Amino acid sequence: GRCGALQPAQLEALNLEFGRLAPRLFPTARAKLLEALAAAIVSCEALDLQKQAHLLCGIMEQATGSWRACDLVQQDGSSCLSATLASAAAAAVELPSLGSGAQAAAKCLADEPNLAKMRDSRTLLFTFTNVMTNTLTAKARRSQQPATEPTSSSGNNGSQSTTVPKDLGPKTIVTPVVQAWAPGIFALAQSLASLQSAAVPEAAAVVLSTFADMEQRVMLGHRAGGEDLEECLPPGLNARTVRAVRTMLWEIRGAVLKAAHVCITAPGFWVLPEACKWVESLAKTLPMQQPHLADMLLKEVIGPALLASLETSVQPELPATVCSLVVPPLVSGVSQLLRDCWSGAAASAVPTASVPLAREGAIAAAVVSLSRTASRLLSDLSGAGLHQAGIMIIMERHLPRGCNPSSMAEGDNDNGRVIADGGKKSGKKRKNANRNRFAALAQDESMGVGDAAIVKTPLTAPEVPRGAVLSILRERRLRDGVREALVGLLLIPEQETVERALVGLSVWTRQLWNLVCRGEDSTAAAAGVTKGKLLETGELLHSAGDALRVLPQGVLRPVASMLTAPPLVVAGSTHDSADMVGAGKVVDCSAPLASSVQTRWAAYISATKVHGKSGPAPLVSDATQVVFAVLASLMRLFKLQCRKLNLEPALQHMYLCPSLAEAAQVCRGMHNTTEADVEAVLKTLIEEDGATHDAQRSAIRAMLHEASPAFAADLPGPHA
Repeated sequence: GRCGALQPAQLEALNLEFGRLAPRLFPTARAKLLEALAAAIVSCEALDLQKQAHLLCGIMEQATGSWRACDLVQQDGSSCLSATLASAAAAAVELPSLGSGAQAAAKCLADEPNLAKMRDSRTLLFTFTNVMTNTLTAKARRSQQPATEPTSSSGNNGSQSTTVPKDLGPKTIVTPVVQAWAPGIFALAQSLASLQSAAVPEAAAVVLSTFADMEQRVMLGHRAGGEDLEECLPPGLNARTVRAVRTMLWEIRGAVLKAAHVCITAPGFWVLPEACKWVESLAKTLPMQQPHLADMLLKEVIGPALLASLETSVQPELPATVCSLVVPPLVSGVSQLLRDCWSGAAASAVPTASVPLAREGAIAAAVVSLSRTASRLLSDLSGAGLHQAGIMIIMERHLPRGCNPSSMAEGDNDNGRVIADGGKKSGKKRKNANRNRFAALAQDESMGVGDAAIVKTPLTAPEVPRGAVLSILRERRLRDGVREALVGLLLIPEQETVERALVGLSVWTRQLWNLVCRGEDSTAAAAGVTKGKLLETGELLHSAGDALRVLPQGVLRPVASMLTAPPLVVAGSTHDSADMVGAGKVVDCSAPLASSVQTRWAAYISATKVHGKSGPAPLVSDATQVVFAVLASLMRLFKLQCRKLNLEPALQHMYLCPSLAEAAQVCRGMHNTTEADVEAVLKTLIEEDGATHDAQRSAIRAMLHEASPAFAADLPGPHA
């Protein structure tokens, strides 16, 4: 079947035979047969997409019916789930003797009705995930060449008609099945996510009080975690039964998140009316989750929903709608959860039962993994995954001087041949071999105060963001939320987390500048500037001045504060999360968490040694990119202002750009930083004709190195 040898008539016969045999098969056997039939249908090239979708819905019809009829997947299934857990844990199962073996015990437990209900739900989820994943993979592999098959516009799952988008290609054959399963999948995911905060029966609380054995091994990265102590259970509960329920619950958690991932990345999911609300509801549960469950939720559902599915969406308004609903609870929930996990209040995120040493190590590993996942996700939402994400558009290179936009022909791209106000035609622009093409300002050109300028996107412009990244950058509320969350990650003393957060802040600053250059900022839109149209100088300066105002206090100051006083890791619980945020110097956390990050963090904030000479700490090198992006953006705005007023860019004119003056004041406030140090850096940024970007970064790195504690620690004598 996988080789495409079966013909349509044979597949039709197999479909009918499967429908006759399926009710008498065990769920696991039915799942295997479903996967084989789906592979055969997808591999048959004689079937068009509409027929393939019809057959796929046919073989999945009984499984779809069983899934919809399950009590656990109803919209109000939270109470049903907790009751099922309690009944399964408290079941009076006739266990075999100790010498009967594990298989006999497993058979007795499987006969318990509530545990059987959970097992069947898990099997159905695995079936859906495997069939849909294999089908999408096979279609993607076969559609490497341009598709010549007609695209299905509708499908039939046996009970209702579903519209299929016409321009998503062969993958649309899974759309009817995905749309039939998605409501139940997200209802179960929501019920599972709400278990930690809901009032549950005592037996269910015992199940939730600690981790399953496989769950703990996954949290530890499948490393051996040592032997835990014997668990003390309330009277009437059997330890073996409780462990079986915990294991089943863990398997259902993983299965439902993987199934939700399949739904989100499959065609046709976002046309469902409640799709955005489902993802939003899961994002709102983040602060209530245990670290490893929140980590799974970010990786499997929320991250793909924002970064993978929205970029390929054919609905232009969808990214903005999803981001407006999902991003605010995402950034606030992740920030709150990480503050709790890295503070003395971390015990609230840990199960209430006595925690053995092995489980403390698992919790610490989960907190570190969650911090890194959140940092990578927020960095990607800032545009870190774009091609040439660190490149900034040089607007001055595309601003012709002495021209009047009203006298230019629409769509004219020849900047050297325009008609000036006096009616004179400028001669053809000659190339100057001695002129630095990469200079921000040309010394042989002048511009009057009232002259206009045109912004043109360079031919070598960086990749334009799309999907969620573009929607977040355009909306000030969303991009400020992502920025604040990245700033909050700087308080976490974990090397990889801070590295990615600094990358995210650097890219966020550069992408904000590029957004202003393209005229896509909300300020330009409010002023009536049409996106994609050429901007005049006044419009450009107004938009840039308003958008970049946040950089000194919102980006530069937090980075400078963290650099001059990096957080220190202390095992204990003498400060709460508010103290951690306010001080920014001491992070009290559990002993296993502190021991897991102390060594790498100490090396990250310490000076490097090369041939016996002290050099900047790795933290200083990473922070240099952020400080350079902030100062370079504000300096370019300052040069445009000087150019508008026909002034030579110089420090005595810095009052024209209050944001640049404020950034300079922030730099002067760093430890061991003088007025001369800041002026030297600013002069290097102004004189681009004589300084490369490497020289500018070197000047900033030297200033930051002298302000860091690592530099003071290497000073001899009383200065140390």
